[in-house]
Amino acid sequence: MPDDQQQDPLKALEDLIAQRKAGAPAGDTSPPAPVEESIAPQVDTEALLAEAQARDAVDIATQRQKFEELKQTSPQYQAATEQKQAAQAEQTQADVFSDDYKIRQIDHTTIPEEITG
Repeated sequence: MPDDQQQDPLKALEDLIAQRKAGAPAGDTSPPAPVEESIAPQVDTEALLAEAQARDAVDIATQRQKFEELKQTSPQYQAATEQKQAAQAEQTQADVFSDDYKIRQIDHTTIPEEITG
């Protein structure tokens, strides 16, 4: 490279563009890669990506299963489960009690069967 091109990068870039437009090689004398070779790596990449996703899915399922087992054996989980069951039992008992003392409103034009019967 001459010294003037090292001093002015814009000039060097313009010269390179002019050489490419003229059809001269730009310093790389190797022929361009065929299109078929550039497609093959994409297929391999997609296959590797699919394989990695399958492995990740298996690993995630395994970790979730371990987490569930750990969660169910922890004292905090057992205490929370017992509290939920106790709250449900109390609510069921309260619902039964309130059903026994339900207020029945009488319409002024009809007489309920309970009173006439």
